[in-house]
Amino acid sequence: MKRLLRYYQAFNYIRQPADNQYGATTVTKSITGFALTSGAGLFYHMNAPTFMALPKFLAKNNYQNPNDISDCPFQVGHNTDLSLFPWFQQRPEMGPDFLNWMNSHCSDLPRFYDSYDIKQELWQNADADTILQAALSSKTKALLLTKKATPLPGFDGIGAQVHDFFTPQPLKGARAYYFRNVFHDWSNDICAKILANIRPAMAEDSVILIDEIVLSERGSIWRATQFDIAMLTLLGASDRTANEWHTVLAWDKPLATDEKMRACAWSRHAEMLPAVSKLVDMLKRYPDSSEPQDTALSLAFGDTFFGCKERHPENMVNVGQFVDALSGGSSADSAESIA
Repeated sequence: MKRLLRYYQAFNYIRQPADNQYGATTVTKSITGFALTSGAGLFYHMNAPTFMALPKFLAKNNYQNPNDISDCPFQVGHNTDLSLFPWFQQRPEMGPDFLNWMNSHCSDLPRFYDSYDIKQELWQNADADTILQAALSSKTKALLLTKKATPLPGFDGIGAQVHDFFTPQPLKGARAYYFRNVFHDWSNDICAKILANIRPAMAEDSVILIDEIVLSERGSIWRATQFDIAMLTLLGASDRTANEWHTVLAWDKPLATDEKMRACAWSRHAEMLPAVSKLVDMLKRYPDSSEPQDTALSLAFGDTFFGCKERHPENMVNVGQFVDALSGGSSADSAESIA
């Protein structure tokens, strides 16, 4: 035991006040908490084999970026034909660790409701029959976030409904369809299919809320890049830069200005951008910022944006066209026309 304790002390995991005496530190208490304990187990059984398979996978695939959930380092590391989610279903004993880690590892990050006023944007003229929010995310986390953002009567009656988002959305006419950390699990084409299943369910006053990380083009922080590497190896997917989000959300028909369009964002320094602003101004500023920043970006787009059934990359609008479409003017004066 002494040899182990001596080793842990050398890395400051524990303290040594005197010979043959060892004590706990804040690091010790953090490591032994349920969140990091769950995370360690999850990393050992799920992530580590996948990370170790990355060099082999890249060499075999000519160092191309994986973009298929069924053909990525996960299959190599675990010697399986299953993708991550079916693999998990066969291992129910890992479920508690997964849920504990998912519910805790982002607990100190900014929340979309810090900038997006749910009550103002979604609750106006609502009645008892109005579906205020359909949260397509982790049940526990989504409900807790919504209740914390709007601590009003009625939330005790909220329940969960199982839904496959690759099929048409059964809840019609909700004020908001909220996706939290969903699209970073999937390739661009799959994201388009998920969104296409929401479009028919939307009413005229419906919006789609996308709550995701936005990576910096330069100077990214370790936490955000760690998420991205996890997506690369486990799911053949990615967290995205602002320009990459633009690619995912660009459709082939011209974008009309819509009063329901909103863009909200935070820097890692909690400097809040205007809640109503032109989207591409943010898309252009983030990569060129002199301050390293990774942002949690919440986007709410109105019905007009998703009026197109198909997406064609060759017809995607460029950044300047996108600004003009949102503002109804030139890129140069779009700040004044929308703010």
